[in-house]
This record gives sequence, structure tokens and C-alpha cells, in this order.
Amino acid sequence: MVGLALAVGACALVTGVGNLQEVTCPPQCDGGEAGGGEGGGACVPTGPEVCTDGVDNDCNGLVDCADPACASFKCVAAPPMGWALSAFDPSDRSPCPAGYPQATDLVVDPNLGPATCTCSCSVSTPAGCEQGAVEYYASGNSACNLGEGGAPGPYSVDGLCDPSGFGPIASYHKVDPAPPAGGSCATMPATTIPSAATGRSCGGAAAGGGCDAGQVCAPPASSPFGVCVAQAGMVACPAGYTRTHAAGTGLKDTRTCSGCACAPSCTGATFTWFADSKCVTKLTSIPADSQCHPTPGAPDASAYTYTATGGCTVATSPQPAGTAAVLGATTVCCP
Repeated sequence: MVGLALAVGACALVTGVGNLQEVTCPPQCDGGEAGGGEGGGACVPTGPEVCTDGVDNDCNGLVDCADPACASFKCVAAPPMGWALSAFDPSDRSPCPAGYPQATDLVVDPNLGPATCTCSCSVSTPAGCEQGAVEYYASGNSACNLGEGGAPGPYSVDGLCDPSGFGPIASYHKVDPAPPAGGSCATMPATTIPSAATGRSCGGAAAGGGCDAGQVCAPPASSPFGVCVAQAGMVACPAGYTRTHAAGTGLKDTRTCSGCACAPSCTGATFTWFADSKCVTKLTSIPADSQCHPTPGAPDASAYTYTATGGCTVATSPQPAGTAAVLGATTVCCP
């Protein structure tokens, strides 16, 4: 007689016919640890292994991460009290990996320092640089202290050849540049706010078993994500976590710069001594830089000239103002 096999309940099989029938249980339906019923009740398969529910769903005696069906899952340290598993990307906002459904966009490790302020200038209208009065100092020593040769005094210059006319000629001189006449400048301030990385924390993950004591079976989180733990607020990381990320859902940022101003200027001035009254035979040139320089032996005339047109310089340097604070503070700790 041909034997028959009929399903009885969720697990037992009835084989044979008539008084030869026998009830048997396949190995994957045995009780005990694999079955899960108290008193060794029969395991009831419910489908493929679910890797994060702590149940032997396919009744093969292996739970979650211990089951080859969960090879892509990973045993990680169980989150301490108050912490939750987080698939964390510190520098991008890619879609959250499967198993981590709750996305939170973060600014990561923001620099809350002041803004960096710079100021630059450009010439709108060049200033006149060869008219006005220069301060002329004569001295008998290389420090140009007031001494032999007289006290400082204004000397009217016009960019032309002028008689020396300074009285006693000393061995050292220094000349302050003439002030610019007219001219205008364009001011170009710049404010640089310290940058902060934009990252993403993905939470809401369920964790299963099949791991060593103190561990849980976590869903995989492929690059650029890593499996970390997160908690609201700025708190210390638990033991075993070496990388701390201070993050938040945003910044309250009022950082800025103010005070940039430019003014016309004159650069490249020289004070030249000549041996004749027509300013033909040059003896030497002294930069009009307010520094002490030697004087030639017997000058008869001088000329205050510029080798560059008027420019612009920063008259007032900008200063940082305002502050930044983290909103929705979050601490993420990674192994």
C-alpha cells in the first residue's frame, strides 16, 4: 500500500494509513531552546529568520545573529541605559540604511568660535601724492634724535625741484610721506563663518539576540554609515566608545563682522638730494618712510617725488561680533 503523509497542526506529520499511522516531528520542529515553548513545547515555524526579534523564526535551533540567514547583521555592544543604536554618517546625508528608519539631520562637531573678518580696498579715484607738507628731521646721529641740525618742521612740497633751504645740513635725515590729497576707495569686507559638517543619524533600529552576553544583533550599516549610539543632550560617552561627536539639529548663529573702512593713501615716495639747484646731478634718494637714513655730503637742492600713484589702505579693521549656539544638542558615540 502506498504510504500517505498528511500535515497535522503546524508541525507534526502523519505517515502511513490505518493502524500503521505514526505521528512524527521533523528535527527543525523539536522543542527546547529552538522551539521556545516552556516545557519543551514544539517550535512552530513562522517563516524566514527575522534577525532582530530574538526568536528562532525558522526553527533551526539558531536565533538571529547566530543564524546563517543573518550573516549580514552584526553583534555590537548593547546600548547602555538612555542610549539608542544609531547608524551615523558624520559628513553626509545619504539615505538611511534598512533597519534604521528614523532620520535626523545634524550639524556635526561645529566650530562655535568667532567669525574671521577681513577687509580689502580698491582704488575708485587715485589720490594726489605730490602736494602738501612733509615732516623733515635732521640729526647728527643714526637714530635721528633731535640734535645737530634742528627740530622737525613742515616742508611744503609740490613734486618739483626745490632749493634745499633746510638750514644746517646734518649727517642723517628722515622724512614722513606727504598725506594723500583727495581720492576715494571702495571697501570690500569679508566675513567667514567657521564651517560645520552636515551629517545624519538614523535611529529606530530593533536589536535581536544570538550574540555573546552584553551584545545585541544590529542591522547592517554600510559605508558611509557606522553603527554607533546616540542620546539627546551634550553628555559623556559610555565606556568602550572612543569617538565622540557633539552634534545638533541646527545652529543659532549671529556671527558677523563690522567696522571695515578704507582710506586713500600714498606709497612709493622718495626724497632725493641733488648736487645742483636744477636737480640734474643726483646724489642719493631717501625713502619717505619715516625711517632714519644717511644724508649726502653737500646737497644743493632736493625733490620730493612719488614713483607710484595714490592707493588705498585699511583705515579700520573689522571686528567679529555675535555668537553661535547648538540647537537640538545630540551626542553620538562610536566604537
